[in-house]
Amino acid sequence: TVFIITANLAISQTLIQRADTAFARKEYTTAIKLYQDAAKKMKGVDIALINFKIGEAYRLGNNFKDAAPYYDKAIKAGYNDPKAFFNYAEVLTLSGDYGLAKNYYEQYLIIEPDDKIAQKRLENIKLASSKPKEAPIHSVTNVKELNTRYSEYGVAKVREKVIFASSRMDKKSKVYELTGQGFSNFYETQMVQGQWNSPTLCKGGINSEYNDGTFYFEEKTNTGYFMQCNGLQGKDQNCNLFTSVLNESNNTWGPATIFEYNSNKFNIGHPAMTSDGNILFFVSDMQGGKGGSDIWMIKKSASTSIWGSPVNLGDAINTKGNEMFPYVCGDSLLYFASDGHLGYGGLDLFYCKLNKDGSVGQPQNMMPPFNSSGDDFGIIFLSKNSGLFSSNRQGGVGDDDIYAFDLLPVMIIASGTIIDKENKKNIPDATVTLKGNDGTVLTTKSDKDGKYEFKNLKRDINYTLQSSKEKFLTSEEKKFTTNGVKYDKTFNKSNGYDLDLFMIAVTKEEIDIPNIYYDYNKADLRPESKEELDKLVNILKENPKIKIMINSHTDSRGTHAYNQDLSERRAQSVVDYLIEKGIPKESLKSKGWAATSPKIKNAKTEEEHQANRRTTFNILNVEDLK
Repeated sequence: TVFIITANLAISQTLIQRADTAFARKEYTTAIKLYQDAAKKMKGVDIALINFKIGEAYRLGNNFKDAAPYYDKAIKAGYNDPKAFFNYAEVLTLSGDYGLAKNYYEQYLIIEPDDKIAQKRLENIKLASSKPKEAPIHSVTNVKELNTRYSEYGVAKVREKVIFASSRMDKKSKVYELTGQGFSNFYETQMVQGQWNSPTLCKGGINSEYNDGTFYFEEKTNTGYFMQCNGLQGKDQNCNLFTSVLNESNNTWGPATIFEYNSNKFNIGHPAMTSDGNILFFVSDMQGGKGGSDIWMIKKSASTSIWGSPVNLGDAINTKGNEMFPYVCGDSLLYFASDGHLGYGGLDLFYCKLNKDGSVGQPQNMMPPFNSSGDDFGIIFLSKNSGLFSSNRQGGVGDDDIYAFDLLPVMIIASGTIIDKENKKNIPDATVTLKGNDGTVLTTKSDKDGKYEFKNLKRDINYTLQSSKEKFLTSEEKKFTTNGVKYDKTFNKSNGYDLDLFMIAVTKEEIDIPNIYYDYNKADLRPESKEELDKLVNILKENPKIKIMINSHTDSRGTHAYNQDLSERRAQSVVDYLIEKGIPKESLKSKGWAATSPKIKNAKTEEEHQANRRTTFNILNVEDLK
């Protein structure tokens, strides 16, 4: 019995040594199997340590779900290295178990109270556990026709097509021991009639026998910039940038050429460029960075076309964690992924302002549904409001999956009433025209109650409303904007947007111009009067054939001579203002009536006298307008 126990122990120790060697070589798939075999013959073996190492191998191979139970077993078996608590909390966070993750981060901080990264992770959990301030305005869906049980990531747009990296395997594929999946290669696809074509392996020099990852296409030179790891012969230990030129005639990529800035001492990858091709952003763990991997930029000389020296994007972007997967949108925004800024777990997507010199503003978290407890990264835009990104969030098809995002549709409505300005009655069957600054022109009719409505309006448009009808003057314009509208919204009076349109019937009768005020014994218009007259200006400009008489009336107090002079001066002041605003002089006349035409005869109260002190107009060429 002693001999058998001794033999099993020797076998276990041999398996552990082989597993440790595989682990050191980053052959995590092999290491896991050897550790598990050793654990089966575990008498005399430190099972707590073995479980911790299995957890580490799964985590480093990006298999967080399978890593978690092994960390749990290790800790329960007495493994008390602080790394076990921290790394267990990490994979729990990535799996979305924020409550348990918080517990293990706190246990870790009891041992290592000054660890800034662990403190930041607790802040992340607090953010992720809080209720969102606003509902999402984008939908996010798994693009299942592009995804497999392996990893799909690093999406790039190449003219009408999309290229992405995948570690999917076929019968000829070699296993990449770090992940247990295939070596990643580039595949291409294209959307046809709303459906993605089945992905096909890209032809030519951008695919090697080893790991080919993130990609950027420079349209002007037909050049692809991409990351390749392990070297074209598989002998290198790091990643570098390569270039390849697309032959569009046969859809084949030329030979891979290493980018002029490269190294065998550190990693370089994740290319992104400005549209002029003069600034290249990339990711590296080179010396002089802020933490793990940082985003750097390199500029091309305008005179020599030679690339300069790399510049770190600085503390605004780079942290002690990892920043990667840069993407330039419209030369004005830089998108990237980070696990060092405040986020929801793993890599989160961020964006910041990008200045012409390559400097950047403060990053903003893109929030859910873009960000989750898992890794979210590699965003690109296919249109203004839609695009693709990658994530290993819960509920996916496999490892890293490609997700599509689209701006959620909203119902934007504008409604109001068409009203006779003089008698305040609603006007049915009036034509209402809505114009947008994007060229949109919509029309509708007011119903029997004078009401109108426009549905399905667009976001971020400035709109103008106007109504017209036979025997009425075209109304003044009303304006509103849908800029910044995120959710369903109705523009109407009850929501604080008065879109009622007032029309003036073509009649010989006098029409009141309300709110025209003067100081005592003066004919100068007060500021509040001009606001109302501006509405009349708009109506006159919309109806250029109209000719009008401006009438001014006083109350009966004072002598006739005094009131006559005052009313004439006041009527003329209105005409002068209208001319100043661009109304032709020949379209206007004025008359002062003193107190000869009261609205209320024998007025006694101040309110009645006020009603008689009024400014009106009447149409002089009624017959021409009917």
